[in-house]
Amino acid sequence: MKKRIFLSVVLLFSIFSLKAQYQEEIDSGRPGNAISVFSVGKNVFQLETGMDYLEEHNSFKLNSILRYGISERIDLIAGMLYDFSNKKEKIEMISFGGKANIFEGDGILPSTGFQLTFNLSNSINQIDYSSILFIMGYSFNENLSYTFNFGANIDLKSSVLVEEVKEIKGVRNGVKEERGVFVEGVYAFNLSYKLTDKISVFVEPYGSIDKYTTPKIKINFNSGISYLINKDLKIDLLSGKGINVNNDWGVSGGISWRIGEKRG
Repeated sequence: MKKRIFLSVVLLFSIFSLKAQYQEEIDSGRPGNAISVFSVGKNVFQLETGMDYLEEHNSFKLNSILRYGISERIDLIAGMLYDFSNKKEKIEMISFGGKANIFEGDGILPSTGFQLTFNLSNSINQIDYSSILFIMGYSFNENLSYTFNFGANIDLKSSVLVEEVKEIKGVRNGVKEERGVFVEGVYAFNLSYKLTDKISVFVEPYGSIDKYTTPKIKINFNSGISYLINKDLKIDLLSGKGINVNNDWGVSGGISWRIGEKRG
C-alpha cells in the first residue's frame, strides 16, 4: 500500500515538470505559516530559516527549510526543527518532501499547487506524520495578494497514536472512543500588502481542525513585516498569538536566501 502511494506521488510530481514563470524576486514561505504557491526555479537553491520564541514552553527553536528546484514547477524540500531549550533532544524534527506548481494564475483564476512532506520526530512529545497541502495564490493588484493553504496532517504510526488518543484525546464524558487513523485538518490564510518596493506587511489566521479536541477548530493569528534587501535576499519579523487555544504568544525573525542563478 505504502509503495503504491509513493509511486503515485512520484507520478503526480513528474506530470508538472513543464515550464513555469521564474520569479524575478525571491518568493518565500516566510514569514508566516502559509506556504507560497510558486517553485524556486530549475537548479536554484533557497534557504528559509528563522529563530522562533514560544512563550508556552519558554523555548527557542531554529526552524529551517532548504528547497531545490529540479524543474521550473517542482521543488525538493528538506527541513529541520532544532530546539535550543531541550538539553537531550536538540533535533526535534526533520522533514523531507516536495512541492509542485500545478497552474499559474490567469485572470481571475488563482495560481495553484500542492505540497507533500514527511515529518519524522525525535521528541517524545510529538509524532511522525505526513502533511498534504493544497496551495492557492492570487494577486489582486501589484501590492495586494493572498496565499491560502488547506490540507491534512496524517499520522504515520496510526496504531501507536490510537492508544495515545484513547488516553489523552479520546475521552468524552468518561467514554473512550476508537479513533483509527489520525487525520488533522490544517489551514492558513495569508493576506499580504506591499508598502514599498522593499517592505511588505501581512496578517494571517491559521490553525487546525480536529473533532477529537476542544475546541474542534483551533484559531491562531500572525502578523509581521518583511524587507527585501535584494532580489535574492529577504529578512522578516513576525509575532503571533493563540485566539481560542491559549493566550500564549510567540515571535519569529528570519531570513530567506535564494542561491544560484536560474539555468536551463
